[in-house]
Amino acid sequence: YWEVKLDTASDQFIGIAKSGHGLNRVLGSPSSGWSMVMDDGVKFHTGNQGYYGTTGNNGDVVGVALDMDAKTIKFYKKNAGQTNCTDLGVAFTGVSGPVFPAWGSQYLTTKGTANFGATPFACPVPAGYNPGVN
Repeated sequence: YWEVKLDTASDQFIGIAKSGHGLNRVLGSPSSGWSMVMDDGVKFHTGNQGYYGTTGNNGDVVGVALDMDAKTIKFYKKNAGQTNCTDLGVAFTGVSGPVFPAWGSQYLTTKGTANFGATPFACPVPAGYNPGVN
């Protein structure tokens, strides 16, 4: 489990990728990446989009819960100024590895902060997940 705080929410792709994904590819465009797209509320993998139900705003926190035993990835979201975190449910099944945390944008002005456990998380770490990246 890890989190990303969105300083600028537009065009943020948050998720995971295989090592060969490449830095010049949109996260989720090829089969080597899985992401939640913050500006339009979709999940993205193999170039296919599916409605996931939430968009991001400046100041929101997105939690990423990767379960390689169950081969799933799910996301959590804490809206800016709110105290509760929302479990958005399983976004992807059949995740294969090895994979790594990934986060990208098409714009250089998009900003945020990743947290792998060096500071307290905004959302509680879900039961059964390890904080940070092992």
